[in-house]
Amino acid sequence: MISAVLTVYSILFYTAEDRLGDALIKLPAILGLHKIRPDIQLIWVTGSQASAFSRALAPLVTTAISEIHEKSRLGIYWRAAPHPLRDRHFNCVIVSDKKLRSAMLLRALPHDRFIAPAANFFFSDKKPLRPFEQSVSEQTRVLFELAIDQPVKLELELPIPLRERELAARILPAGKEYVGLAPGAGGCEKCWPLERYIEIALAQTAQNRIPVFFLGPMESFWRRTIMDRVPAARFPEYTFEGTSLGGPLLTIALAARLTVAVANDAGAGHLLAAGGRPLISLFGNTNPVKFEPPYNKRTVIRASEFGSTQVSAIPVGVVMQAIDTLCAHCDD
Repeated sequence: MISAVLTVYSILFYTAEDRLGDALIKLPAILGLHKIRPDIQLIWVTGSQASAFSRALAPLVTTAISEIHEKSRLGIYWRAAPHPLRDRHFNCVIVSDKKLRSAMLLRALPHDRFIAPAANFFFSDKKPLRPFEQSVSEQTRVLFELAIDQPVKLELELPIPLRERELAARILPAGKEYVGLAPGAGGCEKCWPLERYIEIALAQTAQNRIPVFFLGPMESFWRRTIMDRVPAARFPEYTFEGTSLGGPLLTIALAARLTVAVANDAGAGHLLAAGGRPLISLFGNTNPVKFEPPYNKRTVIRASEFGSTQVSAIPVGVVMQAIDTLCAHCDD
């Protein structure tokens, strides 16, 4: 029997996926929880994947997350394998994904309270009073609220280290309009054609705006093509020779200095969103609500608006108009 008011000191949070984009979406809820309850020990557990919080985003959660257990295999196999977490007691266990298997397996961990959205919170000791949110950021926030019986607000100010912020200010100094462009994605089906990004960049140059390209490792070979076509283009994450100046934290710091950005439905888009500036997101057949970044004003342009599921159906003119509209309403 659970008491009406439960003081939670240790929370185990289980997530099936924790790649860079997924982690960035959950981060404001994690920081929000830590802000109101810094006494809580948050134990972060992934099923089969590594966690961005133990790598690229580690400096942002040094105080908010107490432990990280990657690739635990908990919640995956019916036949339980030995794991140190099985012998520990937690005030609350949260299973964030909606798989019945995950909820049933993680429920075996010693706990006082169990929260899981699977089967409309059938296995949970508590469930939300309102319909469960669609966006991952709001879902994470609500799960924390159920764990501690307190309101949790998303904390959108990320603690980007001073080094990255100072470097970003030197690379993109104040006083100019910078338009960020992230033409890459994890899959080709999510990529708006590079030629259209180049067309956008040339149009920005004609309006005395500076096109700033953000290229991941898989798109680095585009750099020479873009440089030849758009001489005014900047590549702020790299030296002229192509050496990386930093990682995702520098990208977020650079994104905070943009006037507006355009990105595909991909990890780079989440990094630019985390900078807090207006973002234009281009979608083919993927869901723009579930993985909506919570950081900024976002303009979503979907291929379905033009009778297609292919992102290439989005016209250049529509994107250009969105850029002009956002630039006209920016304060700085």
